Amino acid sequence: MSSPLQENTIATLKVLRLSEAGAFLDGRTGNTNDDILLHKNQQTDEVKIGDNVTVFLYHDPSGRLTASMRLPKIKTGQIGYAPVINTTRFGAFVDVGTERGIFMPFAEMRGRPKEGEYIWVKLYEDKSRRLAVTMEVEDEMRRASVAATDAKVGDWVKVPSTI
Repeated sequence: MSSPLQENTIATLKVLRLSEAGAFLDGRTGNTNDDILLHKNQQTDEVKIGDNVTVFLYHDPSGRLTASMRLPKIKTGQIGYAPVINTTRFGAFVDVGTERGIFMPFAEMRGRPKEGEYIWVKLYEDKSRRLAVTMEVEDEMRRASVAATDAKVGDWVKVPSTI
């Protein structure tokens, strides 16, 4: 049975055992070779055997599925202002607070943002249920905006601290 777990997803997994390197999480295949390492450096809280932990899954440089307790700073369906950390011939990667950047395909871009540029993005799940980002945020921005009914061009305005 192959693992239903994929990279660039968030999962809640049980801690099966601890080692010098970190904690091993249930890879949900019944095979201990498929258990997922949550390295000590990727733990934001202490974990114990039997704990259920919510983690972000990604592939390490060796291609193994690995876990981090550093979750996206924005939730699925929400927007945030984040930097582009890398561009490729397929799209770009945006830093939303996870261990690895989240992919933004060219079809989801408005213009061609460059590495280091901050952009407004919305976090979503793609067709394969992996996290991705889009620059299509106009509807969310419109819903979150408040009309400045008393302001005129050139006025100084104070932004409420509740934003």
